[in-house]
Amino acid sequence: MEVLSFLLPVWEELQRSKLFTNYFISLPFLLLLLFLSLRFTFFLARPQTKLKLPPSPPKLPIIGNLHQLSNLPHRYFQELSQKYGPLMLLNLGYTPILVVSSADIAKEMGKIHDIVFANRPKSMAADIFFYGCLDFAFVPYSEYWRQAKKLCVVELLSMKRVQSFGFIREEETAGLVRKLRNASSSGFTVNLSQMLSEISSNVISRCILRQKCQEHETRTAFGELTKRVMFHLTSFKFGDYFPYLRWMDVVTGMASSLNSTFRELDLFLEKIIEDHKAALSGKDEQSSDHKDIVDILLEVQKDGVYDIELANDNIKAILMILFVGGSDTDSVTMEWAMAELVRNESIMKKAQEEVRRVVGKKSSIDVNDINQMDYLKCVIKETLRLHPPGALNLRETSESVKLGGYDIPPKTKVILNSWAIQRDPNFWDRPEEFVPERFQNNQVGFKGQDFQLVPFGFGRRQCPGMTFAMSLVEYVMANLLYWFDWKLPCENNGMPKNLDMNESAGLSTHMKNPLVVVPIPIILFVGGSDTDSVTMEWAMAELVRNESIMKKAQEEVRRVVGKKSSIDVNDINQMDYLKCVIKETLRLHPAGALNLRETSESVKLGGYDIPPKTKVILNSWAIQRDPNFWDRPEEFVPERFQNNQVSFKGQDFQLVPFGFGRRQCPGMTFAMSLVEYVMANLLYWFDWKLPCENNGMPKNLDMNESAGLSTHMKNPLVVVPIPIT
Repeated sequence: MEVLSFLLPVWEELQRSKLFTNYFISLPFLLLLLFLSLRFTFFLARPQTKLKLPPSPPKLPIIGNLHQLSNLPHRYFQELSQKYGPLMLLNLGYTPILVVSSADIAKEMGKIHDIVFANRPKSMAADIFFYGCLDFAFVPYSEYWRQAKKLCVVELLSMKRVQSFGFIREEETAGLVRKLRNASSSGFTVNLSQMLSEISSNVISRCILRQKCQEHETRTAFGELTKRVMFHLTSFKFGDYFPYLRWMDVVTGMASSLNSTFRELDLFLEKIIEDHKAALSGKDEQSSDHKDIVDILLEVQKDGVYDIELANDNIKAILMILFVGGSDTDSVTMEWAMAELVRNESIMKKAQEEVRRVVGKKSSIDVNDINQMDYLKCVIKETLRLHPPGALNLRETSESVKLGGYDIPPKTKVILNSWAIQRDPNFWDRPEEFVPERFQNNQVGFKGQDFQLVPFGFGRRQCPGMTFAMSLVEYVMANLLYWFDWKLPCENNGMPKNLDMNESAGLSTHMKNPLVVVPIPIILFVGGSDTDSVTMEWAMAELVRNESIMKKAQEEVRRVVGKKSSIDVNDINQMDYLKCVIKETLRLHPAGALNLRETSESVKLGGYDIPPKTKVILNSWAIQRDPNFWDRPEEFVPERFQNNQVSFKGQDFQLVPFGFGRRQCPGMTFAMSLVEYVMANLLYWFDWKLPCENNGMPKNLDMNESAGLSTHMKNPLVVVPIPIT
């Protein structure tokens, strides 16, 4: 009767929690509880060592506090810590869990007891998918771990290696920008969460094994497999909480599902490794700038420079932890950063102003630009504070230890609640608000020395992929802020929709609902760049009304670029006809039609006396249409510059769109690099046509000019872009 007296409330609580209703009917489970209660009673009857344990919330027999877990445990743990203190002990089934919610306790762990807390708890899924935990994340602290971690830090994720993957970041980001431009041209909203997940997965997948995880809006075989792996890593298994009930995972089919996914994954990774081996043996030593991580690991395997065995299973385990540990965390950081910016317009504007000021009128962003974006780094750091991708960091004690004045037994699983620590009002002013400015002139960093900010953990188990993650997040964020303005979609009444900032549970803490926003492409040709934009405006106008010239220019651009996903400087240098098109545009439509000078003293010019202080207007527009120098001067004929050495660099005075002499425009090279690059992309990615009248005929193109510092078209150039496939 005594046993049944506590079994019945347990059963009622389990029914209310609905924790196991997918697995059992009532009678078998009640019998199971009866069996476990007898073991539990026997366990209580044994003499226990007197320990000073951390405070604990009330728990039920057998299941402990398992029934109290919510879908968002980091929030629930924070609530409990406010009642029971920053160090508390829970029991999830038969598993003791120490929850740390204080920067001071975390500092004690990291500074005094780092080795004791240097293990990670194993789980059924981790043991299977990481080949008996042969990776560097779940393997116990040992010589193998030290060598595996060294291999990762030195060979795979060093600053030099991260920089060598820069071309992948650039290509995938350019693809993202193209997708956003296509969507924005139609006025569509975009699921930015999905897009950020795709680019993060693809970058990491290409760095690891030279193939994408997402292709043409669908997952590749590797993408599907890794999705299933991530699901299994977070799903409930009896054996993880009740060691005596591992057999229940067989009964429920969980073990079968795990092993089935593992076998598919193993076959896939084995083929990847063998294909890489064949490729490496069939050609000369590959350039270090284009090696993927599989190549590097195979070289290490061959050279034997580390004091560990690096068999194929070890390599597979390392490949999997790199992907699982990297792809989701990067995308979730960008997702939350964009969400915070969209709902904080002044912060968005400040970040965009910095990015656009640093990049200026360039057509691409490079590492040197990123290094100057201090406020963007503050935005990302504040995002990691409020929304750490891994809200809970797992450890396990290797021996008994005193922590915060309490006795912590060996083999105790430890949950470091980074989410709670980083919102602690004892360390942070206005902790629930998004305030990037808190990191300006503030040396607090996330590299493991400041325990109030630990999104990547600390100590020996700190995430080794921090440099890789930040390089991707910063680069993608800079591009999103440079090329687009952003707003929330509107309700039917015209008011912006409310942004749902609730979270969802998982390996990483994503937004509960996808971030759906409206990208607005911006025209970056303002101020000093007016001359660049007016040149491109007239060039596109002339091409649209001269179809044969447009076709000839496009054929050249597409032939040179081929099937590549981006255009580079070497491509531009081969586009001779495009350069003729731009030169002819500058002849017919010089951006500055009138060039101003002033005499400093009296001078004879053309046989006439010119007094000092005379203002001089050089009519470039007229000079460049002079029939004495130009055949068919009013026509747009790029071919006139083929096999023709006439240049606008100041030595051929019949072509002076940038002036000449000491007052020649010093920004000529900059202007041409921008105009050539943008024009090449416009002609490569799109066909162009004029919009139609109601009768279906193309509208007439108004080629009249307007007055101003630069000679723009009188009416804006409105055209229809047609993406090419």
